[in-house]
Order: sequence, then C-alpha cells, then structure tokens
Amino acid sequence: IIIGFRRRSSRKSLAEAPPKTATMGLKKNANDGPVCTFVKGGLTGFIEAIICYPTEFVKTQLQLQSKSNPEYAGMADCAKKTIAKHGPTGLYRGALPLILGSSGKQAARWTGYETMANALKDDQGKLTIPK
Repeated sequence: IIIGFRRRSSRKSLAEAPPKTATMGLKKNANDGPVCTFVKGGLTGFIEAIICYPTEFVKTQLQLQSKSNPEYAGMADCAKKTIAKHGPTGLYRGALPLILGSSGKQAARWTGYETMANALKDDQGKLTIPK
C-alpha cells in the first residue's frame, strides 16, 4: 500500500521564488506607439459602455415612466419586460452614441496620458515632474 510520496524538485520554495505580478488584459509593451495606445483606449471605452449600458437603460426607463400609472415595478421587471418585448438587444436601444462617445473619450485619455507620461520620464525611465 502506497500511503504517499514526495516529489523532488529543483525549484525554489515559494519563500525563495521571486514575486510575480498579476496582469490582466492587454500587456503594455515598451514599443507601444500612440496608435496602439489609442486602440487600447478605444477598446476599453467600448467594453465599459457595453457592460454598463443595460443598467443605465433600465434606470432611465424607470425615471421616465409615469408616476401616477407606473409601467414597471422595479429594475428587474423593467429588464424582463424590455427583453420580452424587444429581445435581449432591446436593452441596448439607443446605445450607439454612448458606445462611440465612450470609445473616443477613453482613446483620447489613454493616448494623452501615455504621451505626457513619456514626455515627462527622466533618463532612468521614471516618471518625474520637472523642477
């Protein structure tokens, strides 16, 4: 009967191993230019708008309904009735201007930040404010 075994390894213990940093999404490369930064910013704005818009749509529908004869009992009821009437894409009615605007806004922000950060880096690559 084998009760257990110990696997020998040349790897360092966890305490000796160098710390690893967690990264998510698109990694930053040293050779990323303004076009790449612009595209990454645009994708960020697009994803943000796609995720957040249904909640904003439902909130707006609840705010605009009649106070004396409300059509919806709450957020879940509004979403359920919208999906029943217009399908899942009904939650995205009117989303195009917000999606385009958010994408452009984030693209400009990312590009502006990266451009200024690169302009302010010193010889060692550290971001410092000139004195």
